[in-house]
Amino acid sequence: MITFLNQQLALVPTGAWDLLSMLKNSKNYTVTAGGLFLVLLGTVAFITGGVFLLLKFMGGPQQQQKHGWGTVIALLLLGGAVATGGYQLMKTVTSGAQATVTKLGGGDIVTQLSMLPGIPGLF
Repeated sequence: MITFLNQQLALVPTGAWDLLSMLKNSKNYTVTAGGLFLVLLGTVAFITGGVFLLLKFMGGPQQQQKHGWGTVIALLLLGGAVATGGYQLMKTVTSGAQATVTKLGGGDIVTQLSMLPGIPGLF
């Protein structure tokens, strides 16, 4: 009986009870839950775009004018992208935006713009 209990206890995962492990685990959980939430939102947007598209083609004249083509296309494209990309897509987009903001903060882009013909110097 004791050997059986020891074997079962060996199967139980052990975890560290320190602050660093708790923060790492909470970050992993937040990334996973946030990614799933983004996938859910993307799926809802994609389905909504599909319904609007069907209403455009099959609805009466009043239904066809309710939502523009830009709304339908944006829902389908962005919803599909977010539904398939989720958190990784958002991380990639924001890392590219971070590089641009960093360049703007350092003045790299502003000085390059002031060198273009027709744009007066900013300084």
